[in-house]
Amino acid sequence: MVGAWRAQLDRAGSTNVPAHITVVYPFVAPERLTDEVLGVIGGLVSGRPGFDFALARTARFGETTLYVEPDPLDPFVDLTKSVFERFPEAPPYGGGFDAIRPHLTVGHSDDPSALDPAQAAVSAALPVASRAHEVVLITAGADFRWEVRTRFPLGA
Repeated sequence: MVGAWRAQLDRAGSTNVPAHITVVYPFVAPERLTDEVLGVIGGLVSGRPGFDFALARTARFGETTLYVEPDPLDPFVDLTKSVFERFPEAPPYGGGFDAIRPHLTVGHSDDPSALDPAQAAVSAALPVASRAHEVVLITAGADFRWEVRTRFPLGA
């Protein structure tokens, strides 16, 4: 639904970052991802049950970023808050925003009208039912392409 649009409109889409709803970015530097840090994340995640959600509607941050909003928001917000509580050095969105807004980024453009075809196409495919069953930690490799570092299953 969003893959081709992300490849065209979001540079992360061309660096091996899959469509996702971010928990915390930026997180700790890859060299600081010790077994202890991974254990803390694993404990936080495994203590939460998986949950159903829908990719419900498109929206924009300002005029230049198109995204899809999940419904409900609360499980994503709660997960982000719990990670931030344990890792206050890694505020959501680098601390650049007051509110936590879970979202799946479709793309960015300085020309808002360039996002219109993507918004129309993605909106026509919504809603999409889904289930969150894991949190995936991805890190940038030496070639600046992202790769899965660890998968943390949500609890039963």
